[in-house]
Amino acid sequence: MVMLRVICFLFLLVLPVYGGKVVNVYFCGTAMTSQWSDPNVSGFASPELIAELYKNDMADPNLANPCSTHYKLIVDGIGTGSNYSIIDLFGQGFPDTDSIRGWKECLEESKSCLSEAVSSGVLGEGRLTLNLVGFSRGGILCMMLARDLDGKLRYLELDVNILAYDPVPGINPLQWPEGTITALRGADVLPDSVRMYVGVYASDERSYQFEPLVPKLSSGTEKWLVRLRGAHETIAGNMQADGHCISSIPPDYNIGGYLKGEVFENELGSISTISKAIGQELLCSAGWGQNTFTSEGLWYNDRENREEEFRRAVGIMTAYPEEKYEEMQRTVVAVGWSSYNWYYYRCENEYVSEPYALWSDKYGRFCYAGGRRSEAGFKLPALPANHNLVFELEDEVMLIDREEGWNKLRQLAELSMENHKIIDRK
Repeated sequence: MVMLRVICFLFLLVLPVYGGKVVNVYFCGTAMTSQWSDPNVSGFASPELIAELYKNDMADPNLANPCSTHYKLIVDGIGTGSNYSIIDLFGQGFPDTDSIRGWKECLEESKSCLSEAVSSGVLGEGRLTLNLVGFSRGGILCMMLARDLDGKLRYLELDVNILAYDPVPGINPLQWPEGTITALRGADVLPDSVRMYVGVYASDERSYQFEPLVPKLSSGTEKWLVRLRGAHETIAGNMQADGHCISSIPPDYNIGGYLKGEVFENELGSISTISKAIGQELLCSAGWGQNTFTSEGLWYNDRENREEEFRRAVGIMTAYPEEKYEEMQRTVVAVGWSSYNWYYYRCENEYVSEPYALWSDKYGRFCYAGGRRSEAGFKLPALPANHNLVFELEDEVMLIDREEGWNKLRQLAELSMENHKIIDRK
């Protein structure tokens, strides 16, 4: 025991030479947990992205071990963990409600784990690389945590990297009549401590309250905003043809329709392969702490041909029939939701969201933009005065390119053969 303590002490002395310690925090999406790495649990016919990345990340899950250099933590999603499905379902719809697992509980779980590791000295002093990875509301939690921790971790200089997959606030307009941007309490504007922000967005989601957020970044933050084809869940591993696994229903205009049977398409697996590639290539890079993944959990088959495999996946995504993507657009995420074409109308040169708007002339996907919102007030033809200013996602975020996508990823990751480690789990 004495020898172990001496080794750990000497290790901590030389640690700053190698750039400090690394913590990877994974935030699951709404209703999702770490168990979703099992396709039988996720219902995706493949592992869910965040749970799979965490499972195969070889960092130490024990944040109390002072001898590790890399740590990992996973936070189960909003609306989970109560053991009562009706309570979880309520939490998914109203994440700001007290006494359920919502924004506050998920944030406190991650902050308490990090604070304890800091106060106990496990993370040492000096520089800490903090990688925040999340899907859906988990992506929003990444932004909230970065904002909450800014300048508050004692003795540590933070380098924060954020990888957000289709970060959707899902704010209920009846709970927050001031609008979604106000409800985020400043998390839509990322602090200077965020070294890099990578946002991966889904092109073909159309469900109301599934508008993603493009945050406002400081001038010193490196960024990559990229769109993939597919619905919200498609980019996280769902291979269902309609893009949704939770109580999916036919197009909202098809009033006489019935619940559709689930149909899985192998070609859609290429989209989550791109998502997984972006995650692992970044996390294995020097700027993200040179993390390692198990060999069986890697996104590629042949390390030497990663570029070819990446471009092949983009090619398969691009070649997938457009009419099938349009079917995703017409299918909403759950009973009680609707295509948001019913919820937006043009106000001068901008679009404004209202839950009771009478019509819309827009059929693309909208997004929120950090730091930008409209003034609240009564505006015809909408009824309540809780206007959210929204923007066309395709104007804010470019679709991934088969040729340039890999080049951009390599540029951000700055990978080399030496720092891209592969270790088999024994």
